[in-house]
Amino acid sequence: MNQFYFSNVKFDLVADEPMILPEVKTSMFRGGFGHVFKKFNCANRLAKECSACLLKDSCNYTFIFADNGIQRPKPYVIYSKDTTTRFLQKGAHFSFELLLFGKATKYLPHFIFAFIELGKRGIAKSRNKFTVHTVSDNTGAILFENNKLLSAAPTTLWELPPQTKHPAVQQVSLHFITPLRLTYFGDLVVTPTFEMIIKAISRRFSALCKEYCNGLPDIDYLPLLDKAKNVRVLSNHLVWKDWSRYSSRQHSKMEFGGLVGTITFAGDLGVFLPYLEFGSVIHIGKNCVFGNGKYKILEEQL
Repeated sequence: MNQFYFSNVKFDLVADEPMILPEVKTSMFRGGFGHVFKKFNCANRLAKECSACLLKDSCNYTFIFADNGIQRPKPYVIYSKDTTTRFLQKGAHFSFELLLFGKATKYLPHFIFAFIELGKRGIAKSRNKFTVHTVSDNTGAILFENNKLLSAAPTTLWELPPQTKHPAVQQVSLHFITPLRLTYFGDLVVTPTFEMIIKAISRRFSALCKEYCNGLPDIDYLPLLDKAKNVRVLSNHLVWKDWSRYSSRQHSKMEFGGLVGTITFAGDLGVFLPYLEFGSVIHIGKNCVFGNGKYKILEEQL
């Protein structure tokens, strides 16, 4: 039996000075974090590309960030649900969540160290400085405090294929908190079908299992996708939300917009619940590493 495992931790930060924040907090965290992580982990600054580096197969930076020419999901997600706070006074707390998948769970100390250094360097356009106050797990237990690592990140384990039996659920609503960005034959999807949702979950979940856990899960998705075709959209209250960021690494503006809001599906949905729960944790669609594709299951009606 395959297993999928991950860690979910929360970084609690304190502003060292007044701060002006963007609406999408993950963009400022992710960009600066990448630079700092490379600075302290790259041992071969002479290599122009990671894919050409002799050390690529044993490099922490390559494992976390680079793809070596192979398309693969990154083994982490940085997520902040706060889209309203735009100004912080000195001493105010703010936070984000970090998901680490499979083999990446052991890299939590590297992430903590990088964010400590990023706090000294500063974030956003004004280079505002902050301090990492605590890092805690999803139960609230403190893993890091006062510059001391108190415990490793606990992991959540999923047995595959899922064995849990569910009742005959006929209706499920998914509320997308951060933009869902899907493509279908190269075009952006504005009205997702249930089959598209299940396909997005299965692709991302399988890729994470293959790259960072124990190989591809022993799950036959074809019957599942066939059943998904029979599930209909009962109501659709998704709206398109634009956001973009400038990538200093690619020297270009990147579009990350997608669908937010609620969509309700109706049909024989019981068999899909474990996979919908998987998707609600791992995020789905494009730009998941920036927190995109986060949803929660609002209701299950018999």
